[in-house]
Amino acid sequence: MPLPDALEVVDARNRPLLVMPCADVLRQRLPHRAVALLPHLRQHFFLMRRRSVWDVAGIVPLPAGESCALTAQQLVDRLGLPPCRLSRIALLPPDRDTPCFMELFAARLHAAPRFPEAWEALSVDTDALKGLQALPDAPLSPLLRRIEPQWLRDYDVAARSAARHSSSQAAACTSPLLATTSPPKR
Repeated sequence: MPLPDALEVVDARNRPLLVMPCADVLRQRLPHRAVALLPHLRQHFFLMRRRSVWDVAGIVPLPAGESCALTAQQLVDRLGLPPCRLSRIALLPPDRDTPCFMELFAARLHAAPRFPEAWEALSVDTDALKGLQALPDAPLSPLLRRIEPQWLRDYDVAARSAARHSSSQAAACTSPLLATTSPPKR
C-alpha cells in the first residue's frame, strides 16, 4: 500500500499535535497512528512472512484526517482479501520498536484466502501464538510479540457468540410461525 502524503503527529496520549509529510514523520520516528490487520478463519489467525520474521498481514500509517476503520478496509482491499467483517481488537501504544499508536483489527474471513504465491502464510491459534511468543528465538515481529493472546481469545469468543446470535435471529425471521409473533423481550 502506498504511503500517505501526510500523517498526524500525536502526543503521548494519542492527541493530534500537527500534520507533517509522511516521509518526515517516519524518518524522525515521531509518534503517529497506524493500522494493522490480522485476518482469521474461525479460531486460526494468519501470520505472514515478512523478510525473516512472521508478522500481521498488513500495516499502514494512518493518513491525516482518515478513520482507522476506513484505512483497515482499504488495507483488506489492497491485500486482495475478500470482503469481510472487521473488528477492532486493541490499541497498542508506541514502544521503542514501533513509534506509533497501532490500531489492531481482525478481518473475519468466511473461507480460506488465496494469498498471492509470493506470500508465505502461517495459521496459528491463540495457544500457538502464546507458545511462539514464549520462545526468545522465534522469528516474530515486535508487534506480534506485543499482541496478548487473551485479546484474540476474547475477540474469538465474542465473534462466535455474535455469529450464533445472528444465525438464530435469521432462522427466526424465516420461520412463518415466528415471523408473525413479536420478538422476545430482553
